[in-house]
Amino acid sequence: MSIARRASREALVQSTARQIIAGDLVEHTARGERARIARELHDQMGQSLAALMLGLKSLLSNDVRSPIRNQIERLHDLANDLAKDVHHLALDLRPTSLDDLGLLVAISNYVEDWSSRWKIRADFHSRGLDGKRLPSHLETTVYRIVQEALTNIVRHAQAQNISVILELREDRLLAIIEDDGCGFDVEAMMNTPIRERRLGFLGMQERVALVNGTLNIESTPDLGTTVYLRIALSNDKECPQR
Repeated sequence: MSIARRASREALVQSTARQIIAGDLVEHTARGERARIARELHDQMGQSLAALMLGLKSLLSNDVRSPIRNQIERLHDLANDLAKDVHHLALDLRPTSLDDLGLLVAISNYVEDWSSRWKIRADFHSRGLDGKRLPSHLETTVYRIVQEALTNIVRHAQAQNISVILELREDRLLAIIEDDGCGFDVEAMMNTPIRERRLGFLGMQERVALVNGTLNIESTPDLGTTVYLRIALSNDKECPQR
């Protein structure tokens, strides 16, 4: 090999190495930035909005004149809508734990932390996912569905026990989230106007539709609720990461 060709090859190798290193740095920086933004949305802005809503609610409990009361009620509704928007923005950022640990460990850790925080007994079981990774958009979808289901349990279910099951069966992924809470009438909820429905369930349905999956909810008043997520991996197509 001539000196010129050898020098050209070495220059190409060095250039490629610099591009790879630069790409790794960009991805690492992006992941760190996503985590920082998610924390700020949830911790700082979320807490500020919660304090604002409590303050407005306190004003509503006082005997104020009707015109002022109407303004306070509108401000309270606006703050509530803004808090929901912030919540959904934070959820749309891919958790760094998925990149670092994978779906199985990330969900296991989340369920354990959730149980400790809310003092609700939780079991997590998995099958077929040891050492396996799914496409990133699928991992994000499954993680967020489990997260939103557990959030709904805290808000509405009054449950004492929950169970999360994650299984990979050949070309199908199955997630089941079950609680022993107060339950509700699913048909009645689905027949209510969209603005009055539980927004968590609407968000879950939107996410599942993006990956061509199915989401079924079974619930009976006083007997608890079960959420079934099914994704046929063979029919999945890459979609924009949320």
